[in-house]
Amino acid sequence: MQDSKTNRARIDIYNTIYDIDLVVANRYTSIEELKKDYIYPDGVELEDFPDYTATTTTVRNRHTGRYCVLVRYHRDPKDKSLDKHLDLINTAAHEAYHVMLDIFEACSIKVTYEEQENPAYFIGWATTCILKTWLNK
Repeated sequence: MQDSKTNRARIDIYNTIYDIDLVVANRYTSIEELKKDYIYPDGVELEDFPDYTATTTTVRNRHTGRYCVLVRYHRDPKDKSLDKHLDLINTAAHEAYHVMLDIFEACSIKVTYEEQENPAYFIGWATTCILKTWLNK
């Protein structure tokens, strides 16, 4: 039997070096919980989660107006179709790439072959943040 503490909704906010927050929610976080604090950048209410493993989307904090990138894991913990650890790492890295592109686009930062280190460090940092929340660390 799983510890009930690990089956709780969790939303963590990670500050970036940019004026944009990374918000990470685990699979137990409902859309209703996220709607309390976040809306789409154009002011539209958040919609139900699509049937994907995870999603990354830009949002605004409805209380502060601060621009954020929201990542949420959706996979059902009972789904045995994939190796759960490898799938989690793959999905976190995949979503971290979306996070980087969303933030870099908002800051007008170009990703180029000549400048690989900064994006590589950023993706590593974002992947770590995502896994920290998803693994309840």
